[in-house]
Amino acid sequence: YLNAIAICALLNSNGHAYEFIDAAEMIQFDDSCTLNYSETIQSIKSTIASSSKKEVIIPGFYGRNKNTNIINASEKIVTFSRGGSDVTGALVAAALSDEYNMVYENWTDVDGIYNADPKICKNATVWNTLTYDHVHALSLAGANVFHPDAIYPVQINNVKTNIRNTNKPWKENGTWIVNDLLKRNNINCKDQIAIGVSSIVDKNELCVVSSNVKNNNVVRNIMVETLEHLNMKHTIINNETIPHPLIVNMKLEEKHDIDNAVQAVFSKLFL
Repeated sequence: YLNAIAICALLNSNGHAYEFIDAAEMIQFDDSCTLNYSETIQSIKSTIASSSKKEVIIPGFYGRNKNTNIINASEKIVTFSRGGSDVTGALVAAALSDEYNMVYENWTDVDGIYNADPKICKNATVWNTLTYDHVHALSLAGANVFHPDAIYPVQINNVKTNIRNTNKPWKENGTWIVNDLLKRNNINCKDQIAIGVSSIVDKNELCVVSSNVKNNNVVRNIMVETLEHLNMKHTIINNETIPHPLIVNMKLEEKHDIDNAVQAVFSKLFL
């Protein structure tokens, strides 16, 4: 909130004409602290349409409980979970997509979406293009790439998302997220059997996201063979308990094995 006000003032002091709009005026939550999607979209449309400026700055990650019985203004503020600014940006992009040919640029601290955590796998690479299904699966599989709740608004409104590095704005094109890979050029994941390797640390689970559900059995066999070769005790997780059909999960018995397992499976799949 305060950062957005400060940035707006700084830009305007340099000759721009931005308007600060409080996210609490647009992002609407119900009493259960659940986002009211339809009211939020309509509120964003009407608020920005009524702005006297063509350029606006909106702070991320929070909104307001619309319950009029709450008297204390601070009690009306509701925040998204960590990374919720992704959701705010996606909602604004979705709301304006009827009027504009929107591209949602999501500026973060990495070059794009990797096929593994580069801190664990030094040869990890950035994808040029992925689908929203791929990214949703990665986010549910423990990869800290894009808030899972940010996917729905841009996906159903067919808004392309571009993940870029704030610290390296000149660096290539980051990762594009689209609905249909066939409409993008330079696709580098269509021939891969997997999209990424990650882990859910608190559950001690090794995860691989397949590029297509048809590849799940192949991916599962590679994971089993790799873990058995390393003498790592594991359990194959039942498909019914997995949160996304593209995810293949293994639960490891020893917590200290998880990073080594990620590295080994990554090498089998991508090197």
